[in-house]
Amino acid sequence: MFDDDDNKSLGFREFLCCFSVLLRGTIEEKVDLFIKMHDVEKKGYFYKNEVEKTIEDVCSLLKLSFPPSYFTDNDIFNVQTKLKKRFAKYEVVTYFDFKILYELPEIKKCSFNL
Repeated sequence: MFDDDDNKSLGFREFLCCFSVLLRGTIEEKVDLFIKMHDVEKKGYFYKNEVEKTIEDVCSLLKLSFPPSYFTDNDIFNVQTKLKKRFAKYEVVTYFDFKILYELPEIKKCSFNL
């Protein structure tokens, strides 16, 4: 994912690009990065059995990546619940499907505080 020159190793520049997103990226950039990191096989989607773990990990990322004032425990719980409910009927969830995350009120309110 970060190996831009496909040499099977992560150069310093590639490392810095990844680290930069983790430290200074927007919510959208961090979530996109994290979702792509979960897609080890680079399929562009997740099967139903992979979705719940991905949702939990994305919510953990949100909580760890921002100051406590951005996301309360209730916000994280609401995001997890809404995403799990939304994707419950899906057999496959794509990256595009995860973009619904950015429309959730708990996320939108934080985007303005960054």
